[in-house]
Amino acid sequence: MIDDDPSHLKLAHLVLRAAGHRVSNAEAAENALNSIKLAKPELILLDLALPGMDGLRLVRELKANPGTPISPSS
Repeated sequence: MIDDDPSHLKLAHLVLRAAGHRVSNAEAAENALNSIKLAKPELILLDLALPGMDGLRLVRELKANPGTPISPSS
């Protein structure tokens, strides 16, 4: 989960962990980009309005990098 609002991160973290998922949080796209390269998550929940690098730019970066292949959900 990538969001700059700590209350959103906390709520999503609690709900997803209670449902049995492993969860990693980041408050900035730049930090998330490095973590995603290492962890290769199955799902990314992303706030589009982030300070610095916004969510859309992060998605473009992930799609452009062969080390982080992602595909749009249908």
